[in-house]
Amino acid sequence: MNRFRLTLYSINLFIFCFLVCHCAFALTPKTTLEIFPNTNSEFFRFNLIYGEVQNLYGLNIGTVNEIKGRMIGAQVGIFNKSTGQTTGLQLAVINVSGEKLLGIQVGLVNYIEGASVGLQAGIVNLGKDRSSGVELTIGLVNYKTGSLTIGISNFLSKGINVALYNQNVVGFNFGILNLYSEGISLGIFNIGNQEIGDTQIGLINLSNVSKKSTVQFGILNLSNTFEKSKIQYGLLNVCLGKKFSTTIGLNYCE
Repeated sequence: MNRFRLTLYSINLFIFCFLVCHCAFALTPKTTLEIFPNTNSEFFRFNLIYGEVQNLYGLNIGTVNEIKGRMIGAQVGIFNKSTGQTTGLQLAVINVSGEKLLGIQVGLVNYIEGASVGLQAGIVNLGKDRSSGVELTIGLVNYKTGSLTIGISNFLSKGINVALYNQNVVGFNFGILNLYSEGISLGIFNIGNQEIGDTQIGLINLSNVSKKSTVQFGILNLSNTFEKSKIQYGLLNVCLGKKFSTTIGLNYCE
């Protein structure tokens, strides 16, 4: 009798859960636990292996999480991908945000395809179109990021770039070595681009500019400018080219 009552109680509980909560659980390669499974939008999704949803307004936990549309909430897993606008938190080993990120990305590798407003923190931070937005990027290697970027190496980033090594960055660039950068470069070694004029402040400044003016402040300044003027303030200045030069210090020009 007790076994019969326990079995009947279990059946009633299962029916109640199914009718009221609309919950589904399946032991398949796509093991999922979801709320409102028949809609395009979900509020909570848990998957052991792989989970895919159109829109998420809440929490997504699993190994591989993919959102085809819009996300407002949080993704936590090994691999997170949100194709549409991502608003909230992505926390995983690898995070991918598509259209736009409004929030925080934390992982070993982070990628944002569109503009972003928020924080990106990881070992490697990558971007594609970061010309707009306000963001803080912190990582060992940062590529095509924007606003304020702090790392060991920054490549093709725009805004304020702080790193030991900056290459092909645009804005205010602070580092040990600034290579082929545009804007104001403050560092120990500054090497300018052949096409882009800039302001270099450092111990050793090298500018091989052909189209724009350049200004150098340093111990050793070397400028090879043929089409535009140059200004050098330093202990030793070497200026080559046909255009007007202003040098202060020990100078050699031809």
